[in-house]
Amino acid sequence: MDINKEVICVTCNSKLTKIKNDVGDDGIFICNSCDDLFPIINSIYVMLCPEDAFYNIEYNFFIKNEKFLNKNNLFYRYKKRLELIEKYSINQSWEKEDVKYWDSKYNQRSIISASEIKPALKIGGIRLYRRNKYFFNKIKEILKQKNITLLEIGCGEGDTVLNCLNPYYYNYYYIASDYSFNALLYLQNIYKGLNNVQLIQCSGSKLPFADNAIDAIVGLGILHHMPKKEEELKNIIPKISQHGYFMTFEAFVKDSKLPSVFKNIYDKWIEPDKSAHEERIDLKNFIRISNQLGKLEFIKYEHTPLLTVLNKIFGKYINNNLVLTKLLFILDDMVIYSIGKIIRLFKPGACYAIIKKAGFL
Repeated sequence: MDINKEVICVTCNSKLTKIKNDVGDDGIFICNSCDDLFPIINSIYVMLCPEDAFYNIEYNFFIKNEKFLNKNNLFYRYKKRLELIEKYSINQSWEKEDVKYWDSKYNQRSIISASEIKPALKIGGIRLYRRNKYFFNKIKEILKQKNITLLEIGCGEGDTVLNCLNPYYYNYYYIASDYSFNALLYLQNIYKGLNNVQLIQCSGSKLPFADNAIDAIVGLGILHHMPKKEEELKNIIPKISQHGYFMTFEAFVKDSKLPSVFKNIYDKWIEPDKSAHEERIDLKNFIRISNQLGKLEFIKYEHTPLLTVLNKIFGKYINNNLVLTKLLFILDDMVIYSIGKIIRLFKPGACYAIIKKAGFL
């Protein structure tokens, strides 16, 4: 994939022209239709329209690349973009509220090299086991037939891909996208020197790709962090190529709520650490939209309150213990198909889903 031919202007959806700085790894994308500009900072594509962009990040690029911008007659054009970004930054957006929380998490992570995380035959852990089983094992089967482009929306620190489909060891083109620039700087150190990885700062609501450009998209718990929740599928699915896949794990709204006394205990002891927006998707609407845009090929429910509590108790023992991981999921399934049928409180609260795009939209 030549990604430079597939990225588009997120302001007007037109094609872009790339200009590389002769010095360093910076550059810029130019839209000749709406005159917007998108910086390339240390090889990271910053594909954000002015209302979504971060002033400090782009101002630093402006100062660092003043000669480069002047040389290409872009200095005043970029200055105009900065003025717009500053104007919009007065109002804090939904996504920017969330980013503050996640940035604090990424800043605490220790940096490793992708070569250190070798493919494992058996992957345990509440987060990784089923993601690998339902999503990445399927992608590995596809890779036996052809090379593909995989986009991850909201990659964060990239633990899932690094452990389940490390691009250092698997031959495919990986696009890691996130709204947090700090997350991408972290991943840049992990994937340093790899030609089959591209990092892009963008909003999941405004993906900078032409329609039908991406073979598969993965979004692991990202829809419920987006303003329009499951309605965002209407912006995501069109970017997938014919017969491609969108694979997602999402928490959804349940038709029952914990009594307030238990809810307070849950928030304080079970899940005390949350981002600004932890709402849930509407499952029925998610299924409806999925089948409108393609075919909901697979769905698997999980995560009763029992699994949440057991994960809190045994969490540190689970990641490297496949037997314990499977046991917890067996218990979770037993609750779903027994007491969960009778008592709404014990119904599942999340699902794995695979949407296949049947044809061009």
